[in-house]
Amino acid sequence: MQDIGLHWNQKKCSVVLVKRGAQVLDESGMRMDETTTITALGEGKHYKFLGVLENVRQDERLALACAAKEYLRRISIIWSSPLSDCNRVQASNQYALPVLRYLMEKRGVGLRSVEHEYKITKIKSLLKLCQNPDQTVEAVREFEEHAMASGHQSLVKEAAKYAEELNITLQLDTLNPVCVTTKGKVVTAATAGNLLKQSQEKQFLEIAKDKKWQGKLFRIRWEDESLSITSCFAWLKGWATCPTHTIAGMYELYEQLLPTKLYTKEKTQTSTDGEVLCRLCGKVAESVAHVLAGCSSLAQTKYLYRHNAALKILLFELLRERGLMEEVPPWYSPVMPKPAYQNTTSEAFWDIPIYAEHNEVRANRIDARLVNHERKEVCTIEMSCPWIESRAKKDEEKTLKYGPMMWELTQRYIGYRVEQNYVIIDVLGGYSKHLEKSVRKLLGARARSVLERMQKSVKHFKHCQNI
Repeated sequence: MQDIGLHWNQKKCSVVLVKRGAQVLDESGMRMDETTTITALGEGKHYKFLGVLENVRQDERLALACAAKEYLRRISIIWSSPLSDCNRVQASNQYALPVLRYLMEKRGVGLRSVEHEYKITKIKSLLKLCQNPDQTVEAVREFEEHAMASGHQSLVKEAAKYAEELNITLQLDTLNPVCVTTKGKVVTAATAGNLLKQSQEKQFLEIAKDKKWQGKLFRIRWEDESLSITSCFAWLKGWATCPTHTIAGMYELYEQLLPTKLYTKEKTQTSTDGEVLCRLCGKVAESVAHVLAGCSSLAQTKYLYRHNAALKILLFELLRERGLMEEVPPWYSPVMPKPAYQNTTSEAFWDIPIYAEHNEVRANRIDARLVNHERKEVCTIEMSCPWIESRAKKDEEKTLKYGPMMWELTQRYIGYRVEQNYVIIDVLGGYSKHLEKSVRKLLGARARSVLERMQKSVKHFKHCQNI
């Protein structure tokens, strides 16, 4: 014990001195023989070692009760503290979850994510074991191979089993182990980590695709070739301070678990009257798509607020670039744009109708219009937040709807280049690759940052809590 900096407390422990196999009497006169029993080591008894209850036989109920009590105590401290959501999650992982590790090691169970990480670690460990030329490590490798040949538990057997679950075959040649995929692709041990992660993600995707209800929206996302799929889910990693209720709400919407009338009738079958019409408008079936993007009763309230909150982020950046604004407010700021901005070279209009002089224009109210007299450019911006399956259709509708107005602007600003920009971000924050190019043309290197902030605004559920 002294080797690790620990010392026996003579007041709390009974010490038996043994020298060359024979017991030596100490000052206390304690002596043990074959008839002496230690009550703390009896069946059903417990003793503490380094503060942890131990026993000859693991008491699962007691271990579970102790671990749960301590885990809940630490969780209560963390989530009642003034920490941000991001720091609370980190504190939970580093301070609360280790309490369960004792129970996991004894019973071999744990969280699903821990299990997946455990399997990948096993495969990596075997690959490193096989490619290490050290003679001591070679002895360990031979021991594992012998254990597998004898039918005992071994690292080789477990790693091969876990690799097979990921549709990967391990070829354990000495000093040159490789992984082979089902398509015949050979990957060395140095880059095997990326292959294992990709295979695991692919397996998760296949499981999600098989779920007709909860995996439907995920399947639509993955099959949409025009969608910027990387940016669509990058917020989970990049938005470190994302509120917990926003993350939970997004997963609930993606899996279509919102308690709509259609959900209670078709999925849970708990509806008493069988009625599925929307409780607000009473026109069509109340589904996730209808509540988020198709209810006429929410069009001029919740939908309009979401629309303006996202579009103003892009407009403020363009105003600052043209010298019409000194400072850009944060994306979550309640500040809304003024109806008009003007200086010596530029002018901008927010939600101001254009009265036609040369043509009949019915759709004359565009979201934003910026005019640069120095460069002789007219830039119009129109935004929409449709359902995820209607993003391409909405782009076509906007083009036909505002075509006459674009012609009117070319007649009003003769000699100017009129550019039409449609910003289509669906209700779950997805946007196309074409939109990335359009915004990059307007803002250059700041385009990615602006789109991320607009995506946050759409995803944020502060304006959708009462829907």
